[in-house]
Amino acid sequence: MIDTPLLLMAVLAALLIAIALLVVLLRRSPEAVLESHRTRLEHALREEQREGRLELRQQLDSLASQQEQRIEGFGARLAELTVRTDQRLDVLRAALGEDARKGRAEHAESLRTFTST
Repeated sequence: MIDTPLLLMAVLAALLIAIALLVVLLRRSPEAVLESHRTRLEHALREEQREGRLELRQQLDSLASQQEQRIEGFGARLAELTVRTDQRLDVLRAALGEDARKGRAEHAESLRTFTST
């Protein structure tokens, strides 16, 4: 059987050792523990910021690439529109020139008919 006073002394000794260790830990500067936590926190925050900047850079690069593709597409469509517009203007000029010639011819014919009468 276990002797109660002996068990009590063992528990008391363990408790005293635990208290002594706690006193030693408390006497160590708590600032050192806090400094360690602060340093780890700063490191973690810097790393998170670095990753955030990298992610943002990737998003901006992706958006820039998409915008560049849109601009190139717009430029191609604008060039096609310019070609089509020039072709239509050439047809319009030819038609207006032909109409002007016909109008002058008709006017000349009217003058000839008027002067011959």
